[in-house]
Amino acid sequence: MVLRIAGLLAWGLCCAPAAVAAGQSARPSCDEQSIEQALAALFPGSDWGDDCHLDADEPIACLRPVRRGGLSGFLPRSTARCTALPGGLALIGFELYLSEARQPRLDARPDRIPFDDRPYKIVSVVLYDLGKKRFVRRLDGFPLEENGWLCQGDVCSEIGLAAVEPAGGLGGCRFAAVDHLRGMLRYRRFYRICAQDVRALGDAVQVGEIGGQSGCSARAEARLDLDPSGAARSIRTVTCDASPECRELTACGREQRTDLAPLETAVRDRGEAAKLGGKRGLRLQWIEGRPGKAEVKKGADGLYRISGRQQDGKGNFLHLEGVLREIGARSFVLEGRIVTRIDHIAKGYTCVRDGKLSFHRRGKRPYWRLQQIDNPCDKVADYVDVLLRP
Repeated sequence: MVLRIAGLLAWGLCCAPAAVAAGQSARPSCDEQSIEQALAALFPGSDWGDDCHLDADEPIACLRPVRRGGLSGFLPRSTARCTALPGGLALIGFELYLSEARQPRLDARPDRIPFDDRPYKIVSVVLYDLGKKRFVRRLDGFPLEENGWLCQGDVCSEIGLAAVEPAGGLGGCRFAAVDHLRGMLRYRRFYRICAQDVRALGDAVQVGEIGGQSGCSARAEARLDLDPSGAARSIRTVTCDASPECRELTACGREQRTDLAPLETAVRDRGEAAKLGGKRGLRLQWIEGRPGKAEVKKGADGLYRISGRQQDGKGNFLHLEGVLREIGARSFVLEGRIVTRIDHIAKGYTCVRDGKLSFHRRGKRPYWRLQQIDNPCDKVADYVDVLLRP
């Protein structure tokens, strides 16, 4: 099953640029040439060609080689999506097919891949300045590396992009909606874009089919609304059929209104935030040698972000990245992902933890340790430590 970025019309989102009213600035163009130039700029050293394969014998257009996190592979042109925003900006979504092969693998056909060299599929969304031709930032919550970056059976990480104009006006900023799948459930998250400052508005809300195994055919939709003060909220409505099973679903025909405050790191202990900020060490007990490097930065949007990596010369690595949702006394909560690859664990395959992950610093120990120590891919315990000292 090939991972596809869903067409926006299928998501109930509009992909065509809106008509520009008199007095408004024109949106930049998401034409084919602009998209290809932007993607090539995101992956220096890559070129466009027509020698890649997904699930058919016919070759497809692709960007290759692309490299990320020690992996290499290609970006199929058919999976790229773009929606233009005012001010020369655009949201660009794409997917990558990567492997651990020394030479970039350009063939993802299942019958052509050795079992021990299966490709990883990664979906990402970035904000890009089409006018200045430069990357601005990734959207919080991406890239998606669900299920070990694999598309298993019919469960894939699909994505839809759309610029949206909420009821009540724009309030001096622009807004976008991003849809994606988590398992069999579809979620929508709204983003506020003021100049080049991008903030996720609250958590994702479930949309699409929600009846599940109840026998009720029910569908949820979510739209964005602004009140006169500029505060944002999502309005989620559920439409159900007339079956008896739907009578048991209390959400049918109702509106659920949720305030969407911009995500900021909740700093409950400023002293701990001061200890955590800046350059830190990063360590996984399976990797020999010196600790890796991590860095915690506070952005202009009030979010603390962390990224770091440890690796050795044998292909083993630890990669950590995400936003800090909370910093408390001797603790912090990471919303992001931890990726590990150890040659003697999980048959040497890459393993991913994602979501909200807790770290604690106990007693006089000079590190914050991941509390979810059980490796989700093998029966071992991982000690992932963010060190006080760089």
